[in-house]
Amino acid sequence: MKKMFTVLALLALALPAFALQINEIRIDQGGTDNDEYFELAGDPMESLNGLTYLVIGDGAGGSGTIEAVVSLDGFMIQADGYFAMGETTFSGTCGSIDATGNLNFENSDNVTHMLVAGFTGADGDDLDTNDDGVLDV
Repeated sequence: MKKMFTVLALLALALPAFALQINEIRIDQGGTDNDEYFELAGDPMESLNGLTYLVIGDGAGGSGTIEAVVSLDGFMIQADGYFAMGETTFSGTCGSIDATGNLNFENSDNVTHMLVAGFTGADGDDLDTNDDGVLDV
């Protein structure tokens, strides 16, 4: 019995830490988009410095264009393990948020939301220069 407990304890210690991830996104609500937001889940009090929330969609250059860039410098996952950022017009009708920003989530289009480290690009950059569905930059 003691050996089994030791093995289980070692396995529990070997499990990886909870990885930071996008937990929830609200886009394209009915009417005016006042309450769009994204929520991240991670380790409580984990720093978000050096991370950027990106939305990639289409633009003048076609598919693969960056449509939203949100720096997360200065923020952290809250004590409950979540961090939520909403539009500056957020009314609170669908919950509480930790920060506001200009999210600029596009409606009625295929988009990709991602969390990246060390981002050096800019809003409007075309990452799929030949529009084949594979990022080139």
